[in-house]
Order: sequence, then structure tokens, then C-alpha cells
Amino acid sequence: MGASPVTRPVVAQGTIDLDLAARNSDFNDHNYKGRRERTGTPMFISLELASKIPLKIIPDPYLQRLYARFEKSKSDEYIKKAFGDSDDATSRCNQSLRNFKRVVSYELERSKNFVTATTNPNITHLPRHDCESVYMIMSYFLARAFPRGPNDSPSIRPPEPVDDDDQDSLERFCDVMLQHRIGIERSRHKLHFSRAQEEILHADLKHFAPVLQHMAAYMYVPWHLYDNETELDHAHIAFRWLLLLEIAAIESGEVPDVLFSTHPRLLWSETGRGRYVEDVVADVAA
Repeated sequence: MGASPVTRPVVAQGTIDLDLAARNSDFNDHNYKGRRERTGTPMFISLELASKIPLKIIPDPYLQRLYARFEKSKSDEYIKKAFGDSDDATSRCNQSLRNFKRVVSYELERSKNFVTATTNPNITHLPRHDCESVYMIMSYFLARAFPRGPNDSPSIRPPEPVDDDDQDSLERFCDVMLQHRIGIERSRHKLHFSRAQEEILHADLKHFAPVLQHMAAYMYVPWHLYDNETELDHAHIAFRWLLLLEIAAIESGEVPDVLFSTHPRLLWSETGRGRYVEDVVADVAA
């Protein structure tokens, strides 16, 4: 008998407060040991929190590029208003840059010396894990997003999927995310440590790939090794910084301000025909 189409949940919207850490004073207490609870939506929960075993973390060459992006933009008006004047050595801007520069240097040394590092499956829920979920939510939202023209109806429906490489990349990504079960992390681990962000985006949204790649590079560092080198809310600062740069680029016209349809890009299983989830998950796990 043939497989039956799988009913998929539709993630319509995600609202995240990146200033959350600032409202929790205990996060800034040197004696803070982390939350005992581990909470998260199965699709978007941090890999480190969800995994029962250590996951290997390979040093990412994007880290150097990301540090250069932070350094180059530290005098931008958006960044100065958010994190303080770059001329002030005590500003959060400079403090964060100094800390991140050290971590990048450690990761470069780790790469040169072929030192293996992993996630820490015994870690408690920290603010950076919420940022990892932000990255996953943004990745999924942008992967499913269908851009519309300025004269199109907000509810314009995307075309039927076609059997090509772009659709195949979208299917693989969405199937892994939608079928994920906490504790079974092989497929998500493989997915998010790759550089597939550009492949999953619609042709008119591929300019969003760099910000997703920078977020992934920042998150997939063995941060538990560098707890003494960073602020507890360091990931919130980094993500706010990256998002502010993206907003500034849109407002300046450097990148297009794209309108989205209220309908997501279609998957084969949503059309009642074509490939099924079991086939794609088997491909990814192979």
C-alpha cells in the first residue's frame, strides 16, 4: 500500500523579545547557574538542550567574517544607539567585541590544532538557547515565505510546487523541522551545521541568506567552554546587532523591502500528491 499524506502543522507567526535577558536581573548575577527547566517547541528548541548526547561542533570559518562585520559596523548610528559609542572603551559595544574577538581566536586555534569540541548535554537553559530558537524560527519563516509584488493581493497564492532543486531543498528542510522529535537530533544537527541557508530560500529572498548564516555561525560555537569570556546575554546582543544591520540595509535601499503573501510556499504533501515525508526524512538520514 502507498504512503498516506502527512498532516503538517503550519507555523504562521513567531514573536520574540530579544530584550528578555535585560529584564531578568538574575541572568547578570555572577552566581547564576541557569534555569533547571528546559523548555521549547520541538521544531525550534536548541540543539544543545534537546540532545541527549554531545554533538560535535566544527570550527566555523564564518566566525572571522562575522567578527569583521561587527567591527566594521560599530560606528553605525543604529549600533551606537543600541550599544553605546564605539569611542567609549567601556561601552557594551566594545565590551562585546573584545569578548567575541577572544572567542574567535580560540576557535581558530582549535581549528589549527584539530581539537574536537561538542555541545554540553548536561547544560541548563541559558539565554543563548533562546537566540538559537530565534534563528530556527527565522530560518523556517523565511524558507516558507512567498514574496509578492507591490500590486499583488496580500493573500496571493503561491504556484504549485515543481520538481526542481529549489523545491527539493525546501522539502528536505521543512520535513526535518516538522518531523523533529526532541532527543533525536541527527537530522537537525546535520541541517543547521551546513551552509544550506541560501538553498532553502525563494529566489527573491536569497539576500537574507547572509544574516541566517551569520546567526548560525554565532550560535554553533561550543559556548560552554567560554562562559568566563562572555556576558550571559551575549547572544542577545549579537542577534540584535545583526537584525539592526538588516533593518538599516532595508531602510537605506541596500537590500529590497520585500512584501510577503499571507500564504506560505507550498510543499508537495500539501497538494495531496508527490513526495511524502517518509521518503525525504529517509534521504536526509541516509
